[in-house]
Amino acid sequence: MHLTTIQNEQFVFSRDVFPDTADSLIHQMFGLIGEVGECANWYKKFTRGDMDYNDLLDELVKELPDVLIYLVNVANILGINLELAYQDKHQYNIERFVDGRSLYPSVSSD
Repeated sequence: MHLTTIQNEQFVFSRDVFPDTADSLIHQMFGLIGEVGECANWYKKFTRGDMDYNDLLDELVKELPDVLIYLVNVANILGINLELAYQDKHQYNIERFVDGRSLYPSVSSD
């Protein structure tokens, strides 16, 4: 599944299921911040020894999709195609950090 497909699917889902908040940028931004915070909190618990690595992964498997959901909701509200934005940013990062050298066979340095 492509990121654009996920973004479009989430757009329809959010509007259908959460019509009162689907288009609220502040709601979606706070949701995104909250979910990233939950991921950080699980990692904090792992680093202080309250859970093992497998438990951390179990929790992050549940939380990281929530981060993605809120991220695509924010992008949808702002009219940003994340897949295209990622591709542009990825190319920029290759040029900036790798000095134009290709890291991947599919990326040309020409």
